[in-house]
Amino acid sequence: MMFLKRFLSPNILGVILSLLLVACGSQGEISGGPLDELKPSVVGTEPSEFRSIKGKLLKVVFNKPINEASAKDHIRFYPKLKYSTYATDKTLTIAIKSDLLMGKNYYLIIEKGLKCYHSIPMERSESLIFCNDYLATNEISGEFIFEKEEDKRDTVLIEVYDEDTILIFEQEALSPGYQLKYLSQGSYQVKAFIDKNNNGKADAKSEPFWEKDFLVNKKYLVEPMLMGYTDTIAPKLKSVKVASDRRLTAVFDEDLTKLAKFAITAVADTLVSVSEAGDTVRTARGEDKVEIMASHLQEGRLSLLTSVMEEREYAFACKGLSDWKQNQTKGDTVYFHGVKESLATEVQLTKSDPAKNSGVTSLLPTFAFAFDRLLLPTQVKAALVGKEDGQKIALSLKSNNGFEFVYFPQKELENFTSYLLRVSATDTEGNAMKDREIEFITTEQKE
Repeated sequence: MMFLKRFLSPNILGVILSLLLVACGSQGEISGGPLDELKPSVVGTEPSEFRSIKGKLLKVVFNKPINEASAKDHIRFYPKLKYSTYATDKTLTIAIKSDLLMGKNYYLIIEKGLKCYHSIPMERSESLIFCNDYLATNEISGEFIFEKEEDKRDTVLIEVYDEDTILIFEQEALSPGYQLKYLSQGSYQVKAFIDKNNNGKADAKSEPFWEKDFLVNKKYLVEPMLMGYTDTIAPKLKSVKVASDRRLTAVFDEDLTKLAKFAITAVADTLVSVSEAGDTVRTARGEDKVEIMASHLQEGRLSLLTSVMEEREYAFACKGLSDWKQNQTKGDTVYFHGVKESLATEVQLTKSDPAKNSGVTSLLPTFAFAFDRLLLPTQVKAALVGKEDGQKIALSLKSNNGFEFVYFPQKELENFTSYLLRVSATDTEGNAMKDREIEFITTEQKE
């Protein structure tokens, strides 16, 4: 009996192991799991939306882990705030550096370009509202009036801008009406349209739209939206915002597709001063033309870099304004006063593509860098070297609009190789950016 036990036990064990191995082998190849198609979205915040962020620490929780570099490039506050971010798993933590105003609502805009760890972007942008101490609850509301009956069943896209045409938030609404809630006091521009061709913009030939300026100075404003098809309103120059002695922005009341000519001229005047002897001295000053060194038209804003301006009155004149509906204005002029303060802040890199420690899937990629101010091509330096061998690869400037600069290598890169991309910038005023080094690896998949 003892012999049988000693004989059978190892054999039985062998049979069992064989059966297990056959069972495991019959399951086929191990798959990589189901394809991740879930788009990232916000599921909660701390503090909750509409609450006070007195502690200056805001946590945004997503439904899945997010890409930290993508999050930094696709969030912003309105009004603008200084902040830093870091991500851990599904949570994005935002530390606010700016002082917050009492009774002012702050919008956290999370753009749809934000991606998860699998590089899947959000379905749509999201706007979250917070406050300091107490929430402003002013609102604009009203009913929709449609030129065509069939448009009543469609979704109306509403965009809310500030007086400088900076987008604050957007929302969707259905008939019979709309509500724009939790507004601080101030000036707003509201645009609404039905995006029938899904291009993200209104098309006057085939889509109904509406727009109006508001001054929110009381609790409730009621205004119907007439969703019509015809726009004959020509674009206008609203204002000139002076940032420093050589940087300014011309603001128009709508997006432009064309701006034929523009110029800045010092208005003729008389400078009054006092001599060392105590006598009053009057010096006539002519209509000196200001040199425009760089410009960038983006939607309804024209950013300008000029020669140094003085503390005197200037005229900004423009001709040949045209909007995307082909409404035209022959010319317009706005007067503004120059300032003596020069820009004295460090140049900031607001975007880089590729991001740090990322993969590049082409051996002839493009490299894009965006900055927080207008720069000249000679003021931006980009270099590419192999990480292991230190070999330099020459770069050529493909395009630039003054804010964003795009480069490409003059020869094909090696596959599955790490490279170091270095960028630096110094503006016209002499403010430099700390040199940045971005490491990436080429991972082109061969057919």
